[in-house]
Amino acid sequence: MLYLLDGFTDKNSVTLLLYDTDSEEFIKIQDEEYRPYFFVKHPLSSREKEVIQRLNGETSIVEKKDLFSDEKKRLTKVELEEPSLLTVASRQLKERWEVHIPY
Repeated sequence: MLYLLDGFTDKNSVTLLLYDTDSEEFIKIQDEEYRPYFFVKHPLSSREKEVIQRLNGETSIVEKKDLFSDEKKRLTKVELEEPSLLTVASRQLKERWEVHIPY
């Protein structure tokens, strides 16, 4: 069985440190393709689209489950090239989720 011990970011990559109880070894997995992201309400307004476009962000639509109401919600996932752009984007967009994850 694998257990997640730690996870950290370094610019545009994420590293996970796992422990394998079967082999009693530590495993390090690094994802170089990782891009910082956050969520905003769906659909986007024209102003929100403009802000995301200016920051060279990419969007996709995802479905998330609200843990309190058990309802499924459609959200727009916004991915950016640089973690520093998350702060800029989050200040310009009203409703947003998962913007406070440290990078």
